[in-house]
Amino acid sequence: MRRGLLTTCLAGAASAMLVLWTLYGAFGHRVITYVYTSDHGAFAGIANRLMGQRSQTPLVDYLVRADTLVLTASLRALAVLAVAIVLVAAIKRVRIVLYGVPVVLSVGLVLLAVLELYPPLAYALNLDAVEYYTYKNILVPDSELVYRTKPLLHVGLLESGDAGPYGIKAARTASDWVTDDEGFRNPRALSSTDVVLIGDGMLNSGLTWEETFGARLEKHLHGLKVANLATSGHGPFQFVRALEVYGVGKQPKLAVLAINEGNDLQDVEKYLQWKAGAPRTFTGGYEVGIANPFLRLRTALSQTWKLVSQQCWDIAAAGFFSAVGNRQARYPLARDLAMIRLQGRDAFPMIFVDRQDTRPADALQSAAEWRHLVGLVSRFKTICHDHGIVPAMLFVPTAAHIYAEHSTDQSGPGWLSLRAGQIAAKMNQETAVANLSAQLGIPFISLSAPFEEAAARGEVLYDAFSVHLTPRGTEVAGVYVAGKVADLNARLDGFRQ
Repeated sequence: MRRGLLTTCLAGAASAMLVLWTLYGAFGHRVITYVYTSDHGAFAGIANRLMGQRSQTPLVDYLVRADTLVLTASLRALAVLAVAIVLVAAIKRVRIVLYGVPVVLSVGLVLLAVLELYPPLAYALNLDAVEYYTYKNILVPDSELVYRTKPLLHVGLLESGDAGPYGIKAARTASDWVTDDEGFRNPRALSSTDVVLIGDGMLNSGLTWEETFGARLEKHLHGLKVANLATSGHGPFQFVRALEVYGVGKQPKLAVLAINEGNDLQDVEKYLQWKAGAPRTFTGGYEVGIANPFLRLRTALSQTWKLVSQQCWDIAAAGFFSAVGNRQARYPLARDLAMIRLQGRDAFPMIFVDRQDTRPADALQSAAEWRHLVGLVSRFKTICHDHGIVPAMLFVPTAAHIYAEHSTDQSGPGWLSLRAGQIAAKMNQETAVANLSAQLGIPFISLSAPFEEAAARGEVLYDAFSVHLTPRGTEVAGVYVAGKVADLNARLDGFRQ
């Protein structure tokens, strides 16, 4: 354990890693390419064993895998080396370990407790990128809704997706979020209204309140008031409960239940898991609804570790993959980018965060989560009937539903492998929702047709790196739905009075 021996070991390990990196950088891609292209001799046998799918897999995929494997192994080796150094230091200084570890653990627990009591401290500690602390600062727990946005909140939130992981530099603009005294994205809470909207972030997202769907709809309803009770991350269980608790008391004439094609079926299952106390993951705001303090601690630590490890990987990958010249390994998510070409526009990248459910409509309607959805929509109709409200259902399609057919062959291989299936499945869920609406006698409004017409004209209705609508998207939706609401006048007794 002499200091000189330790120094020699460290120098030897560093030198060995440097030599391996140099050899790989100089010959790694050449060897892989040679083996990949070998059709005869010994290397052909090696290629068949190591690259069994090479007839269907491009060479670049093997280069990406090799680079990623080398970097991952190097980082693990460095981690083992770091642990070894710590162990050596611990053996040499047992007293420091005996006293230091409890102190460090105590300080960490105290810090976590303080962050629980005062979440804004996360910003000072640069922990605001951890979703757990981000949500702690803008959400409050709710025994039925899991969480709600804080009342009278005024904060800037990044709604647009981060293009960086895809190797694209694009500025992100923070949305100006203001909530009413009930925690919804309205300029003020309304004691009475004409229309109530219930749904998720597809309805309440926007750079400003004026650019949200609710505001656009109100503008085109010419004087009628709209209360937007949508909450980002909520699902059908929360939609119906929000109507019961916050909507019916406003005595609306019309209630619109928005079904987000992208994730509402998954949100049904997610809510059931939360209600049973056994969710697979606490994400998207559900972190705030954790009742068990130990589970809260585990979630905070897990998300913090995930962020730190991802940042370490990004730093290492930036240097390593740049050195070997493998951009695809540096930005693996770029494989999923779709290149979109619209009339009158240059091709531009778009990531389809939410994909189409490829199950046929009849298969969807036999799924367990669908049976829950049927019950919730039936309850929605009953609530409306009991309070003299006309119900309506709004179908909000995914970006893939609208733009998949406009993607070009220059798209990433990941997306291209899915494109045909996604285009073929575009009507599956919409057909099932339309059938449900017809069975229950609820007016059905779909945004698919006006969105497809706008896309054909060259309009971009979705943020390229998130699921949310652009200002043009909310405007097209607002105009179309306002027209459909006008068509319902015959069923809305006294709606104009």
